[in-house]
Amino acid sequence: MDQLDPIGRYHSKATVRKQKHNTRYSAFEGTPEDMTVQMVFIAESKRLQATLATYGIVTQTPTQVEPIEIWPPSELVKVYTLLGCNEKLGLTGRPLRPVGSLGTSKIYRFLGRTILCYPLTFDRTDFYMSEDISMLVDDIKSQVAIVRNSWKMSGRPTFCVLIREDHFRGSHKPEMLDMLVMFKRGGYDGVRVRVDRLQTLLASSFIEHLDCQVPLSIESSLDFKPLQELNVSQLPLKSEETMEAPVEAEEENQDWDTQELDHKSTFELDEELEKKQSSYWQSTYLALLMKREGPNHMTRFGTVGSRLDTIYQKAGMQKDWYIVRLCASHLRKVRDSLAPSITSMLVRGKQVTIGVFGHDEAVISKPLPPTEIASILYSKCLVNNVCEPVLQQEVIYLLGKLITNKPHLFDGILKIRVGWIVQAMQTEYAIVNGSSKNIYTLSPSQIKDELHNILSANMLNLRNRTWLQRRKLNGALNRTPPNFYDRVLDILARTPKGITMAGSHLPQQPTLSDMTITDLNFALRIEEMLSRIKHPEYRQIIVELLTVISTILKRNPELEFSEKVDMDAIINDALNEFQKDQQASESKPEAFYNTPTLGVNGTTSYMSKVVVKVLLNGCIDSHQSDPCTVS
Repeated sequence: MDQLDPIGRYHSKATVRKQKHNTRYSAFEGTPEDMTVQMVFIAESKRLQATLATYGIVTQTPTQVEPIEIWPPSELVKVYTLLGCNEKLGLTGRPLRPVGSLGTSKIYRFLGRTILCYPLTFDRTDFYMSEDISMLVDDIKSQVAIVRNSWKMSGRPTFCVLIREDHFRGSHKPEMLDMLVMFKRGGYDGVRVRVDRLQTLLASSFIEHLDCQVPLSIESSLDFKPLQELNVSQLPLKSEETMEAPVEAEEENQDWDTQELDHKSTFELDEELEKKQSSYWQSTYLALLMKREGPNHMTRFGTVGSRLDTIYQKAGMQKDWYIVRLCASHLRKVRDSLAPSITSMLVRGKQVTIGVFGHDEAVISKPLPPTEIASILYSKCLVNNVCEPVLQQEVIYLLGKLITNKPHLFDGILKIRVGWIVQAMQTEYAIVNGSSKNIYTLSPSQIKDELHNILSANMLNLRNRTWLQRRKLNGALNRTPPNFYDRVLDILARTPKGITMAGSHLPQQPTLSDMTITDLNFALRIEEMLSRIKHPEYRQIIVELLTVISTILKRNPELEFSEKVDMDAIINDALNEFQKDQQASESKPEAFYNTPTLGVNGTTSYMSKVVVKVLLNGCIDSHQSDPCTVS
């Protein structure tokens, strides 16, 4: 039994209690019902520590926890690359992958050091979403809940909350304080938390020993950098209002085509760069120089890479989200949890596509490593929109959380097209705010709200939208009515010569012989055909047409199509009928798309008229039992 279940997951509780763990290495056990997450508050500076003390929040600085060291998670990744490394055997050790919240909740002993890592959420070199305090607070709560529910080790997890001075600038100060007070009181939403000094928590913490032989080739260069206490003057914390405001792009150059820069030499770019004052133009020039000469190209005030990163950090503190995204994209920043987020969607039977709306997309139907996902994002998105690669990373991360916590929001959505979802967010935001303001200027928490709003939208809360706007939204979300793919299969069974839409043909055979009504491949085949449609409102009209055809065939079992059914031709004929009734000289697709579905002059009426005409021009199966038949 021990060989079949080495970690004792299926042992009885009595047996587990009798087992004696070797505390030097990881010892697994079930999660106790009264699991408590230990928590230590680490203040970045003594000034911040004194400020928090006025609110009753007890913290420690990196100096005060010595000899225990507080490490960034990137340093722990370096240690893990040494485990299993053997030059003679050609083993390279653990890949350079980020350490999750469970890994950073352990106390580590390595080469005589005692180490606690803070989670990747607090890392300044990480993705910019943590610069938004609302998102940071939400991520911290989520990670603490994950640690509480997933912890299987013999000791308690120790969660390090790194508190920076930037967290208390501007209007978001109460959010961070409220969270710290909530943890101090003992927890939230059923999660028990114990806040204390790190030295006190050490005895009940889980301790992991990392034993390895350091290769001789890197032994002399091995250097780990723990978190250092920030040395600041005894001045009040700066507010967001007192910080230097972001400088907008020069008015005379706002409409200047940046492609003209491609024709300038590197020397000319270096000279013009020093004359630019706005973050936008500085980042644009630096990005072009980095593309040509690499990140180590030297300018008057430092390397291209370091200057671009400085603008990125400064824009993050100023909450200038457009510049943040612009620089993050040029720096090829990657969110650490993209792969788990995509996997969360795939295991629920969804497909994911990445790409800018109106351009080529990459379909993801199986889990991929983070590097491959990042490569797809930047290869498909960067050439069409500079900010799109990082914005789609935000959306992917948020979609992964939503489909885990609120899967009902994705009912009727088989293929999650990230670029189309971004387009839906842009369209809906412009409608609500009465302007064409770009969503790239919104904070990550606002992006989260916009995403939730469009996914939770239904016919009840869309009553103040035109039918064209409704169809654009539902088409961009790739949403279909219940049993939609079953209905399409029924249509195909009554269409011997197959169905054509968007230039793609679906034959009746061998489709029906190879696929069943419960076959996911058939639904994916229909989605692949629908994905060829370029406009979301037209896609939605096609979905409505297929529903109309299914209803007509179900109510008239004696009818079937004698010829190939061309969906585009039916829509075009319905549009012509609409044009006649409107007495218009030209066809206006937008007017047709903006027409209600039901009613005498609804789209369903026009499409039904054309479908019935096509059916009656075909053959009728006389073998069906008809109560009106005279024998």
